[in-house]
Amino acid sequence: MRFLWRWLKRLVLLLAVLLAALLTPVGYVELACQGETAETDYAALLPPEHRRLESRTLMTYPEWHIVHAYDDYAEVISEGDPHDYGFFRSITGYWSSLCSLTRASADHGGTDWETRQMVYVIGVSFTAELALKAAYEETVGRVFTWIRG
Repeated sequence: MRFLWRWLKRLVLLLAVLLAALLTPVGYVELACQGETAETDYAALLPPEHRRLESRTLMTYPEWHIVHAYDDYAEVISEGDPHDYGFFRSITGYWSSLCSLTRASADHGGTDWETRQMVYVIGVSFTAELALKAAYEETVGRVFTWIRG
C-alpha cells in the first residue's frame, strides 16, 4: 500500500509540473505581452451588434498558424522523415506571434476575455500535441527510421 501511495504522489507531482509547463506561455502572454489600450475615434457604419472588433480579427491568426503548421508537417513527411519537422520552432512561433498580436490588438481596443480564452485553449492543446509528437519522433521514431534505413 505504501508503494502505491508513493507512486501516486509522484504521478500527481508529474502532472502538476506538466500542467505548469503547458500554462507558462499563457502566463507570459498575459503578463508580458499587454500593450496600452487605446480608444479609437472610428465611426462604424454598422451597429455594434453587427460588427466584429478589429482586435478579434487579429486574434484569428493563431488559428491559421496551427492550420499552416500541420500543412508544413505534411510537406515535411511527404519528402522526408517526421523527425525533420521543427516541432518546437512551430510551438514557439505560435506563442511569439500571439504575443505580438496581443500587443497590436491593444491599439484597436484590446481583446475580450472570450477570444483570449479560445486562443489560449487551442494554443495549449497545440503545444501539448506537438510536444508529444516531438517526444515520440525524436526517440522511438528515430529508432524506427534507423531500422527502416
